[in-house]
Amino acid sequence: MEQYYFIDQNGHQKGPVEANHLPNYGVTRNTQVWKQGMDTWQMAGTIPELSGFLPPVPAPPPYMGYQTPPPQPSPYAGYQAPSPQSPSYPNFDMSKKIKLTDDGVRTLIRPNMGADETESYYFYGIQPPSFGKRLLLGAFSAFANKHFVCNFTNKGIHFYGLTMSAKPKSYFFVLKSEIKSLTVNKGLMQSKIKIEYHQRKKMKIWANRKLRGIQEQGRNLEAIARMFGY
Repeated sequence: MEQYYFIDQNGHQKGPVEANHLPNYGVTRNTQVWKQGMDTWQMAGTIPELSGFLPPVPAPPPYMGYQTPPPQPSPYAGYQAPSPQSPSYPNFDMSKKIKLTDDGVRTLIRPNMGADETESYYFYGIQPPSFGKRLLLGAFSAFANKHFVCNFTNKGIHFYGLTMSAKPKSYFFVLKSEIKSLTVNKGLMQSKIKIEYHQRKKMKIWANRKLRGIQEQGRNLEAIARMFGY
């Protein structure tokens, strides 16, 4: 059974929840939902897979002559996340480069943090291409690196994909309860962070422990290893 995230009546992201249980959480045909593989958030009623689980649309009242229709609600414009294919940054301009400094990174991560996220340890790193692709690309393999700012909190991990010029291009979030394993391996100058999370997905990110501009990088990497205790 597919699992979906949804936006509740208070504008908060919830989930994941199995499709047949969505009505138990107040999800209607007008609720915004998202699952892995979808490009954007959609109203639940537009997804054929969910039509059998959602309550039917109520019949209209008897026609009593022309009446001015009530104003329609504007499309949902609040918090939207975890979609690696469909980035969404509330109150953040994705057309602008960020500065790879402590202040620049904090400006990036704050809009997506909830009020209950009381701890925050961020760093900048890269996800290198696979070994086979590195062999194929040779000296040009650095152009295949994926760039990330990662923010580890007491609730989970926020991943911000960046272009080579440090423009935000993607975002997704992994709940702490979904993390199966997390290790921080220290090299001479770098730390290698290995993360396995729900549905056996894996990420390997290399991060320099000393980074010009982000003075907190080294301390944050140490705190992440202690915080998650894997």
